[in-house]
Formats: sequence, structure tokens, C-alpha cells
Amino acid sequence: MLSDHVARFVPPYADRFTSCWELFALTESQIRQQQAENLGAPINQWADVNREEAIRVMELHTRHARQIWRDLFDARGFDVTAFAHLEPFTDEEQAEIRILFGPYATKSWTGLSPYQLHKEVRDSWVNDNERVLLDHVFSVSLRYANLRLHSTSTSMIRPKETTEAALLYDAGESDEDIAVALLISFWALTHTLRHLLAEPLRGELMAFYYERMPTFFRS
Repeated sequence: MLSDHVARFVPPYADRFTSCWELFALTESQIRQQQAENLGAPINQWADVNREEAIRVMELHTRHARQIWRDLFDARGFDVTAFAHLEPFTDEEQAEIRILFGPYATKSWTGLSPYQLHKEVRDSWVNDNERVLLDHVFSVSLRYANLRLHSTSTSMIRPKETTEAALLYDAGESDEDIAVALLISFWALTHTLRHLLAEPLRGELMAFYYERMPTFFRS
């Protein structure tokens, strides 16, 4: 279904997405990675609603990242001539950067935590039904992210199978994750593309989404 979804609305990338999806279906770690990457859709929503602020913080984040690379290259004795055009930050900008992105630009370029992002986009999300699903996605995403953080230590005390040669571990019950991973993948792809497509493709995309989404809730 996801391959069909992509093929209909992003033809140039259909083959690449299809190949990637076949790997996702087989590889537990990639399914989990897909769950962790679903914040792109609400980030697009936030940027669409707050365009001026999004442009400002993105430019600030880009400047910060470039200065970090310059400092890294300089510390290791590389030529940093290509970074000569970078203007130093003011004290006020430095203080804002530490709050928004962390000292090494490890936080999202939006400067928002997942909780803050959810709060920011919820009122402007598509409709009441989609807001309920948005709440569910954030809840599931954060719960699974926390589970992944501890899954290695958890699995070490419960080998799934013991053989004469080795102990085999199930790090996170991937069979329990597949359904929600598929749902979130379909949801995230649709709500990312709806910000990128113009009419009438956007309307066709959402009609297809509303037609297919109930599939995930059938017993």
C-alpha cells in the first residue's frame, strides 16, 4: 500500500521508495528507525504555520552548524579559508543558540522538544479526527523511543532461544511493532507530502489517505 501511495504521488522516487520499503518490512531495526522519524510531518506543519520564525531559526541553526564545523577543522589543523565569510555571533545570539539548539547543535533545528512541537501544532492540525490520531502518534512514538533506549539491557536478561552454540535475544518484540510502524509510516508520509504538493494533487492525496487509513483499524 505504501509503495502504491508513493508511486502515485512521487513518481520519480517510486522505485527508490519501493526498494527501501521492502527492506523496512524485513529489518526490525529499520522499522524502529521509521517510528523515530515521524516528527517530520508535524515539523512541516509548524514551519508552514510559522514561516517567518521557521526561516529565522533555520538560518540561525545553519550558521551555528557551520561555525561548529569550522572550529572542528581548525582544531585539527585543516584549512578553514572556506569558512572565512562566517560572521561571529552576537552575545544575544549565542545565548539564544544555547537554549534552542544546545551547545553542539544536537537538538532539532526548530528548537522545540517533541512535547513542545505537539503542543504548537495541535490546534492547527487538519481536523478533530486527525488531531486524535496526532495525539496517538506522539504518544506511541515517545513510548517506543523510551522502550528502545532500554531494550538492550532488558533483552540481556531474557534470551529468546538457547542453543548449544549461542543465546539468541529478542530486543524489542518486533512482531508487536509492525502494525503501528506501518500506520505511522503511512500517516507521516501523507502529512509530509500534503505540505509539498499543490492542488489538485494535494486533494487527490488526502482523498486516497482517507480512503485507505481505515484499513489499519480493521480486525
